[in-house]
Amino acid sequence: MSIVPAGRGRPWRRTAGQTAEPSNRAPQATAKVSYQNNVEARGAAAVNVTVKSGSDSALVIDDAIRLVWISKLSPLSTIRVGVVYPDNNPLGAIRYVDPEKEQADLVS
Repeated sequence: MSIVPAGRGRPWRRTAGQTAEPSNRAPQATAKVSYQNNVEARGAAAVNVTVKSGSDSALVIDDAIRLVWISKLSPLSTIRVGVVYPDNNPLGAIRYVDPEKEQADLVS
């Protein structure tokens, strides 16, 4: 996944083998990730990503979803990814995924 804490260098992503490898698909970004597993939110992962203007939000969302999917978070019932541009140009994007229904898409 191409998310790097601010000032940390090249983007990296985790592969299915849980190792890190360089990713040049998406731009550098900062991310905040939260996970809840309680009565109100069973297995809910949320990722909020801030990227530079002009970045392709679809690539960032795809990488974020894949990283959450291959993580050790369990149970995992919903994944929410939001992309924000610092100057709101263009407007951000949000995608919700139900891993149980979309499992085939997530493993390909």
